[in-house]
Amino acid sequence: MAVHGKNTKVYLNGNHVSEFFNNSDINATSDVADASVYNQASKKFTAGQKTGTLAMEGIFDGGSGAIDEILEPIVGGKSIWCIFYNGDASGKEGKGFEGLNTAYAIKSNIDDTTRISATAQSNVCQERIISLMTLEQKTTSGSTTSVDNATATVGGSAYIHVTNVTGTVEVKLEHSINNTDWDDLVSFVDVDTSNTAQRVEIVGAIRRYARVTYTIGGGENITMQVSLHRI
Repeated sequence: MAVHGKNTKVYLNGNHVSEFFNNSDINATSDVADASVYNQASKKFTAGQKTGTLAMEGIFDGGSGAIDEILEPIVGGKSIWCIFYNGDASGKEGKGFEGLNTAYAIKSNIDDTTRISATAQSNVCQERIISLMTLEQKTTSGSTTSVDNATATVGGSAYIHVTNVTGTVEVKLEHSINNTDWDDLVSFVDVDTSNTAQRVEIVGAIRRYARVTYTIGGGENITMQVSLHRI
């Protein structure tokens, strides 16, 4: 199904930054090594390590909490990106990316809008993620509606972007074989600070159904977006 670019949603280090960007370019590549030997008509190659790169372009905003304030300090530092090409409603697909921000540039032209560009190099290539929860504020304890993968898988990772939080909130992923009986899959730590993100690696089995569960005390609240990558 064709998807229009206007529906893209972008998260960076616990910030919803869609309003600042209008172009994204994610690439996954693999090193190749020459494995050719004598008496072969054609060269032979073997795959090496994979890598991913991210290039973003958009519109400059130097206001408080805006994109210049977010990007400038993390050049050479860690970044966690989640990009969804058709919105981030539960079940929507996107790409997850954890790595280093390698460049940030500002271009000002007398007859155009001041523009920005940013690039990042991934430590996990790129990961296909499924949104388990659109960006939303939660003020009471509960669980999201589960996402059905139709089958169990093994290995993956979980992403969370916390754009705002008050108090100490517990957030975890649960999984189930039957959508009735649930067990813990991932517990996110340090989700008591606004504008933070995490990627947690999953080594074992991930059952067919997955959901987000959150424990929130009186007067506490959290605004977050959560995704799951299955290998």
